Amino acid sequence: MEPMKKSYCGSTFIIDPKRNKILLMYHKKFQNWIQPGGHLKEGETPEEGAIRQAFEETGIKVKLVEGKPFIIEEYQNFAGDLIDYQYLAFPDGDNQQLINSEESFDVDWFSLEELNHIPVFPDVKTKARMFLTPGYRYHIDEKK
Repeated sequence: MEPMKKSYCGSTFIIDPKRNKILLMYHKKFQNWIQPGGHLKEGETPEEGAIRQAFEETGIKVKLVEGKPFIIEEYQNFAGDLIDYQYLAFPDGDNQQLINSEESFDVDWFSLEELNHIPVFPDVKTKARMFLTPGYRYHIDEKK
């Protein structure tokens, strides 16, 4: 049996620190609320892909926190063998309009409490809980 080809992805956990909410999309194939993200294009860095995917899937322009992934996860799903560079980000500007992409039914902001009442993967909920817990420290990389 031939091994699956590895695909590289970038995804973004977008936090609104003023409202203490996270932006998630309801993914059509996964039937769950997840962070925006997807496959990198040829020649695209993980940072560029995560920023692009966030905008394409939610309509929100983002600024990465730290300028590097907070975790790199390797897993398999219907798309194959994936390596996902996961970033933390803030909206880059106010009054941005949310959009739905062809991959999502909905996009919305959620508080820590609201995460308990929606279908969300356990790892996404754990990461969201970490970022939304009071006292979690953010550092914006002003070079980006």
